[in-house]
Amino acid sequence: MVENAESFSNVLEAHLAAAGPHVEVINAGVGNTGPHNYLGTLQRNLYLKPDVFIAVLYTGNDFVNALAISDFFSKRPESRLEGDDGQAYQRMMLDAYKSFGATVVDRFNQALKFTRFPADGEIALAASIDSFRQMAAICREQHIGFLAVLLPTKPDVEQDDREAFLDVLGTCGLSEAEYGIDARMGARWAEALRADGISVLDTTDALRAAGDTPHYWRKDWHLNVAGHALVAGLLQPVVAPLLPR
Repeated sequence: MVENAESFSNVLEAHLAAAGPHVEVINAGVGNTGPHNYLGTLQRNLYLKPDVFIAVLYTGNDFVNALAISDFFSKRPESRLEGDDGQAYQRMMLDAYKSFGATVVDRFNQALKFTRFPADGEIALAASIDSFRQMAAICREQHIGFLAVLLPTKPDVEQDDREAFLDVLGTCGLSEAEYGIDARMGARWAEALRADGISVLDTTDALRAAGDTPHYWRKDWHLNVAGHALVAGLLQPVVAPLLPR
């Protein structure tokens, strides 16, 4: 959602090059993917023999993506969506989509689904943790540095679009506390990985403390130019020690 040169991958590459020998940072991110896909990206690109692999978990929709892939493999039935609760959930999302567009479905669907169906959230969290554990295990075997990064949603760190945020919450029938399930799941994800000795960079506090400058686009809640620059700056001191000398 920014020019290639402004993505945190390319900005990180420039920072690392300025501080030492040239390093190539490859942006392997693909839209509408999640933890299972990040694992597949690592497996598919091992032939490149990377020195470091970085996987970023976005708390806004990566968990629900992990749920979809997990359900595909487990063949778990979606009968829970056929009752009154399921119909109410689908009706709320449809109303929000009509009023606010596709971004709402992408940014509020996860919180609404896991609030209405807590068991789904637990399955999604477990699947996300497992995918990152597999990535860490592969990197250990291949002598690749591995870093897991947590990226929060815009409302968890910025308040500049609060009126619109509250409007969508009302349409979705969500309270602010219920919307906070994304951040709570992210914290549990990070805690589980750290307990396994996996390095986790949580960007939440830095984004929240960044002052009045917005770091996400209002339209779609993706990182804007300033957001990518900030994330690159956070990554540099963590990634540099992982590189060969």
